Amino acid sequence: MIKVLGKLQRQAPRMFTFLEHPGVDPTNDASERALRYMVVFRKIIGQTKGVPPAMRRLADFATCVLTWRRQGKSVYEEVSRMI
Repeated sequence: MIKVLGKLQRQAPRMFTFLEHPGVDPTNDASERALRYMVVFRKIIGQTKGVPPAMRRLADFATCVLTWRRQGKSVYEEVSRMI
């Protein structure tokens, strides 16, 4: 119980941001829906089991691509800028 209370105290300042800023969604549903296809992809190919670092890199890259698309940026230009 002490651990739970400690975590709640640390998270409390961020838990109600959506009340102070009307544009902030109170859930992360949009983010989860945006990455849902990656979960389906991972389950279909099944080849990434036992290779967590590779799957993590793929998920990180997919997150970047989805973020750039939502921001209206060119994925090609952003990847080119990174390398």
